[in-house]
Amino acid sequence: ALQEQLIRDLSECARLRVATNDEDKPFDTRYSERTILRHLARVISALTAEEHDASALAGRYDGIVQALLGANFLETEESGSSRGPLEAALGKLSAEDPLHTIPRIGVLNHLGMLSSEAGNYSESVNHLEQAKAIYTKVVGPDGSAPELTLGDTADPAESLDRAHTHTLFYLAQAYGHAGNAEQSAAHCHLTLCRQVGSNDPEYEPYEWCRNAMQLSTYYINAAKFDVA
Repeated sequence: ALQEQLIRDLSECARLRVATNDEDKPFDTRYSERTILRHLARVISALTAEEHDASALAGRYDGIVQALLGANFLETEESGSSRGPLEAALGKLSAEDPLHTIPRIGVLNHLGMLSSEAGNYSESVNHLEQAKAIYTKVVGPDGSAPELTLGDTADPAESLDRAHTHTLFYLAQAYGHAGNAEQSAAHCHLTLCRQVGSNDPEYEPYEWCRNAMQLSTYYINAAKFDVA
């Protein structure tokens, strides 16, 4: 019964994350998502606090719910409230559990963003390089994704691919802020290559062209004409 509830509620959260809101209430559905996540967090906390048949399953989803809660705060412009759940999630998500692979990458991406916004660029790069290493480890030499499940209705392969593209994009920014122009350009190039033909809803052709032109200018000035 608990697993059905978790999958049902997480699927509803996934629907709410992409639902359209009125302009005067842009985060209405995200607040509804937060309500569900907080309820799940309470249920999980109660089950993991005692010996119970469902304790192991609840513990497996604990970090996932905390990760989603942290992302919810961050994406509703309440970044000050997001670090706590994200750091809690990172401590609960196992590197050995396939169910935790995508959430771990997402948490590290978000912590990388927060560190960069706070001006802690070396910390940001560290988080994001960890996220990149997770992707590199789980994806085969031929680029094929492993069998992963998110516990909701999302396509795991597509979610993994999108999360890695975000990692590379954030790394390009973090390295740029840290003064490492070469690494920034390299990760920007990787991001642009992955965005072409992708299903990422954040991909905007105009922005892609603008970034590609800026990157080309960098490589020309660096006399790297084969890349430009």
